[in-house]
Amino acid sequence: MKWGVAVALVAAGLVGSCHQQYYPIKDPNPVRLQTQCLLPAQPMAELRAADGDGFPSAACVERARTLVAAMPRAKKFAQMMQLDRGSVRSDKELTFYGVGSLLSGGGSAPARNDAMGWVRMVNDFREQSLASETKIPLIYGIDAVHGHNNVKGAVIFPHNVGLGASRDAELVERVGRITAREVAATNIDWTFSPVLAVVDDERWGRTYESFGESPELPLLLGPAMIRGLQGERLGQGQASVLACAKHYVGDGNTEGGDDQGDSHVDAE
Repeated sequence: MKWGVAVALVAAGLVGSCHQQYYPIKDPNPVRLQTQCLLPAQPMAELRAADGDGFPSAACVERARTLVAAMPRAKKFAQMMQLDRGSVRSDKELTFYGVGSLLSGGGSAPARNDAMGWVRMVNDFREQSLASETKIPLIYGIDAVHGHNNVKGAVIFPHNVGLGASRDAELVERVGRITAREVAATNIDWTFSPVLAVVDDERWGRTYESFGESPELPLLLGPAMIRGLQGERLGQGQASVLACAKHYVGDGNTEGGDDQGDSHVDAE
């Protein structure tokens, strides 16, 4: 899998504790720097190989450990970064910095917005990352949230609120499977889907992103979408893309329905 080592590197725990000296910022108030940057030490995540022919393989894990051990701190930070493709100003930046991931947000498309245009763009970015010192292929992500909706000519499905009305997990899994095929066809690795928000206030302008107002709906349909996108096992087959269950803590329950506002919840 082209992005296997890259995913394993993230799982290996590239970032430890954050200390003031990591930040080359000249701030006249050192106390402010300390309060902003000092975090308790974090244990390094243990990365283990999967059994049998699962992901990650033993060879992948060993390669990731070797790369992490040899990487300077700046390269580790760069591997944990994800930039929008529009912020890349030259074809030298990805090679020089070793950035770990790029994304296409809404409307962030190549000049030729069709399947081949996306393939060429993503391949070009990936070749730049492979020319870096560590030769780690970057991971490319996109909001393919109701089909591969940024790409002209892709199959467009109802938003989650429409799929939620079906209460049909098998149907939702099929939607994920078709979406995965089209995302993989453009050489993209990762989709920021599904949204697992529970809508409590209809004034929230993104209610369509949720399966509905009942927690049972994301519990039923969220795993179905993930199975469709990833397959029975992530990395198995050509049309397996990384899913991303997101927005499930307080999203859809903000005060006054404000997007990205405050959610006031009790301990229960």
